[in-house]
Amino acid sequence: MTTVGIAFIIVILLLLAVGTGLSIGLTALGRGHRGAAWRIMAIGSTLLLASPVLHFTGLWKEKVHHQRIATAFRSNLPPPPPMNFEIFSVGASLMCLCGLMGFAAGFVLHGRDCARKSGRSAKLENLLAGMDAEISRLEEGKEASGTTTPTLPPESAAGTAPDRSSKVILLLAIVAVLACLWTGSAALSSSSLRERETMERWIIFIVLAASAFGMQTGLASLRNASEGGPNSDGSRKRGDGAWRLMAIGTFAAFVLVLAASVMEIVGSYGSVHALASGLSFLLAPCGIILFAGGFALHGLKTARQRERVAELEKLSAAMEEEIARLKNA
Repeated sequence: MTTVGIAFIIVILLLLAVGTGLSIGLTALGRGHRGAAWRIMAIGSTLLLASPVLHFTGLWKEKVHHQRIATAFRSNLPPPPPMNFEIFSVGASLMCLCGLMGFAAGFVLHGRDCARKSGRSAKLENLLAGMDAEISRLEEGKEASGTTTPTLPPESAAGTAPDRSSKVILLLAIVAVLACLWTGSAALSSSSLRERETMERWIIFIVLAASAFGMQTGLASLRNASEGGPNSDGSRKRGDGAWRLMAIGTFAAFVLVLAASVMEIVGSYGSVHALASGLSFLLAPCGIILFAGGFALHGLKTARQRERVAELEKLSAAMEEEIARLKNA
């Protein structure tokens, strides 16, 4: 088996693992609630998973083309017309960068949305306890004595519609994607190899840095977005198991890749660069798999929390109607 074949099998296994984790997380998060954040993450993950397929399609076509040239040379036949296979690698790179930027932007919006809605279940449980006491008082025939009936706290408008900062984040992500596409097309059409390589390095560094910042911002929002919000003493929560997996995976996927990218920009090609590049090829796939696993667990947990909140809201609405009936009886 050739080196390309072995690499193709490894990439397919990696795609299956990452695709399964992201699909489980997105499917769970999309149950009955598919907002802008979910759609952006879905588009970004699709582009990320499709980019290696496009890249290996170009490699396969190039290999077949070379085989046809060799066959034509041995048979004294005219060679097949030349083909530009670079468009496959450039297209795959742009798809990967745009998908990474899109997923990071959607992850930021998702984290902010979870942070806004954190503690909803705890508030509803406290409300139900107050309603139960109110129903018991009314059934016993006690007078109101100045008390007010507990009511269902309305979900804040910020939790149902994106605020101005979320729109700004989305706009910046769109501008960054368009800038990558324009710069990539300019690099592809550039006649100078040195200029093309410089532009490609800057594109990769900017997108990686922006995506890493976006992922860290989303993780920071999710850290305190678990049920109940911050700890009782006001300190920040450290996150659950799913959050830790996503945090470790994000760190492993970005830190050495960013370090190697910076070294390439400044022109430092020494043993440190070789070590960082080599380790990044090992750590980045492991980090991506860890993040996908944590994202799947996070999606399942969030879906259960939403189902719990929906049940509590229905129960509180029924108890509110019962209180009104007892008062009017």
